[in-house]
Amino acid sequence: MRTKSGNRAVLFVLIGWARRYDGTEAVVGGHKYLPGHPKDNAEANAFVRQRNDEFHCGAGRGEVHEDILDAVFIARHPTARTYEVVAVYKDAKAHVADDQWCTLSAPDAVLFPVGRRPECADWPAGQGMRRWARRRQSKGPSHQALLGTYRAITNGSLSTPKRAAESSDIELEAFEGNLQRLFIIHRKREAKLRAAKIRQALEQGSGHLRCEVPGCGFDFLETYGEIGRNYAVVHHTKPLASLSRTGSKTSLDDLAVVCPNCHAMIHRDGQCRPIGSLLKV
Repeated sequence: MRTKSGNRAVLFVLIGWARRYDGTEAVVGGHKYLPGHPKDNAEANAFVRQRNDEFHCGAGRGEVHEDILDAVFIARHPTARTYEVVAVYKDAKAHVADDQWCTLSAPDAVLFPVGRRPECADWPAGQGMRRWARRRQSKGPSHQALLGTYRAITNGSLSTPKRAAESSDIELEAFEGNLQRLFIIHRKREAKLRAAKIRQALEQGSGHLRCEVPGCGFDFLETYGEIGRNYAVVHHTKPLASLSRTGSKTSLDDLAVVCPNCHAMIHRDGQCRPIGSLLKV
């Protein structure tokens, strides 16, 4: 029988740190294997839809004797060294392979943008990737402090880090959904559309990505050399808050290549300013 959401088993899983978890970047974590193999592990793609139109991520070794659970994913910030909630799987199921490695699958996943990831100050010490906040059908230790963190996430009262927002916060437009929840569903189409926009801009700019804000034109390659090649921010010119709950089609014409400074000013104070009138020129 399906367990009511309020009494569901809750599992916390420690994974590597990333900004998007869409397979486009390395995962930073305690596992030495991960940084050198960014696309060869489930964590790097944990929050984009995969086979069977579901989300999948590893959850350590060992059986999971729960029919259905909510999974809260924790990662350690690479510089602040704090543990932060990066995402949640709703209505997850566990699958254990012959080597006893457990994988969680879920029909729905919500991802916290960098800078809005709540702190998890009570991560219990010890070995292994996972800790139980609440068990229903299995026996063993559980952690009331983690259950409190889970409840704070679900009612929206968990505090975010006090440190200043990071540069990757400016890519918030890649995460669409109900902003009042402070965590949202990551859409699979974004990475492909962003890559297509970058390719188009490179072709039109003869290998350069220049900020499209009139009067700016900043180019990372010209300023920083090779380290800046092919780097820019892809901005949605349509305010995401105006989209319906089911989303909307986005074309390359709805995207613009901009520099991080202009992008931050476009979205400052929660606005989405037109790029044509951003700079006083």
